[in-house]
Amino acid sequence: MNLEYPHRVLWTLGTSYDDLEIGRFDKERANPKLGVQWEVAESIRLRAAYFQTLKRRLIVEQSLEPTQVAGFTQFFDDTNGTDATRYGLGLDARPTRSLLLGMEASRRDLSVPQFIGDRVDLQNRDEDLLRGYAYWAPKPRCVV
Repeated sequence: MNLEYPHRVLWTLGTSYDDLEIGRFDKERANPKLGVQWEVAESIRLRAAYFQTLKRRLIVEQSLEPTQVAGFTQFFDDTNGTDATRYGLGLDARPTRSLLLGMEASRRDLSVPQFIGDRVDLQNRDEDLLRGYAYWAPKPRCVV
């Protein structure tokens, strides 16, 4: 659900529920989703997100669930059963009509199942992500 409050602040609120069973590995949980995007000025947007996911078995990664929360990707090609929490902060700017710049920093806290015969061990790890981008559209039908 997206709602704008106050003016120029867009909130994304949601949850998903997963029930996954892989052999002896059985996990069910609700996954909260929270995102906020603040249009600081007409050409500057600040965004932040916090959400949880459980990597489920998907046929070619199909889902009705949105792939992003406040511009942060929810789904990665993790091992089935991976429990992930992601939180991040991003800044987007449009200095001209044809140029879009941005950067984001985020962290993923992961609990990854390791299937060893009949046993399942959980490996905890963190991923720190830092990304910058520049999109330029010099002409209406040309993007660099």
